[in-house]
Amino acid sequence: MIWSGDYIPPTLAALAALLPTSYLHKRPKGVQERMTKDEVLAQVRAVQPGEYTDEQAKRMIDDCDQRIYRELLDGYIVPETGGELVAPVPYDALYKWWTLANIALMQQDVASYNNWMQMFNSLWDEYARMVSRTYRREKESRYML
Repeated sequence: MIWSGDYIPPTLAALAALLPTSYLHKRPKGVQERMTKDEVLAQVRAVQPGEYTDEQAKRMIDDCDQRIYRELLDGYIVPETGGELVAPVPYDALYKWWTLANIALMQQDVASYNNWMQMFNSLWDEYARMVSRTYRREKESRYML
């Protein structure tokens, strides 16, 4: 169940902090919101305050966005993002997991790095399946292989 409104039960408060804010409110059907770097940074800071600068975190977010373009979206016709990050809701958590994993690696916390990367890889696979199901290729092959 998705909670809306101001009240979130205390037992779910910790989980709610990990979810993108877009999960906590209802959107019209078919609308895909996209996060900005500042929104991702705020979520990362809420989970992992530490010894890293905003610029370092934003660079990690950019790295993730470029990786998505390079490895998943290359060759597909992708909707315009309007300057926001490319992964739509609910796949926007990719940016947070990637950034948290890289921060853990910077801090030489291998156990946390493995946990964040496991969550990232799981969502990455799900997003890759969605891309192949939803988006059209730029050039369709005339021949079936």
